[in-house]
Amino acid sequence: MDRDRGDRGDRGGRGDRGGRGDSGAVRGAYGRLGAPQRTEFRQNVLRRGIPRLAAGAFALTVGTAIARNYTLYDLPPDIVRIVPEYEDYRYVLVDDDIVIVDPDTYEIVDVIRG
Repeated sequence: MDRDRGDRGDRGGRGDRGGRGDSGAVRGAYGRLGAPQRTEFRQNVLRRGIPRLAAGAFALTVGTAIARNYTLYDLPPDIVRIVPEYEDYRYVLVDDDIVIVDPDTYEIVDVIRG
């Protein structure tokens, strides 16, 4: 287990600065973008054609841990350029919502409503 933490030192380092509250720094990152960047962000994610989960699959609340049987997808590099806070996270689509997830804990760190 210690070896896993060492492999992901970047995310662990951010967590050390803010404790479990580090998701607060991520939460709302999308909302801080200008309208053109938000449009570009959504288009980049949605055009990838990944499968969408049905609404109600799980609670869309920051801090909720989702089941590990859900497939998490890498964010496109263009997205990380727009929102660098999302660099170490993955996502799933739930209906029209983009759900940013910590791949270590499977906890939701941000929800971008559709």
